Amino acid sequence: MYDYSHFELRGIDMAESIKTLAPHSVFVHVKDSRGDADNVQFLLPGDGRTNYVAYLKQLAATRYRGDVVIEVSGQIHGRAGYDPVAAAKHCYAKLAPAFENAGIRRS
Repeated sequence: MYDYSHFELRGIDMAESIKTLAPHSVFVHVKDSRGDADNVQFLLPGDGRTNYVAYLKQLAATRYRGDVVIEVSGQIHGRAGYDPVAAAKHCYAKLAPAFENAGIRRS
């Protein structure tokens, strides 16, 4: 599985990590992050600094054809009052336009 958020926290280039790892990945899961390797905060996709249009275009360039799924970190789902339906709707609202802007059709 490929998850850019861990590489982003370490300052590793998105394009290089995708080019290297996507051909070996069975699926991709996405979440956002804030901080750095010493101060990690995971976020819902679209709530951080990840450019998902670039991310999806770069995945497509590797001919990756697997699933892209949301990861909700324990830092999020472990909070009091966490609402999984609201989180799913929030993630869809953030990611659907990225797929469209990247020119990627979803099945």
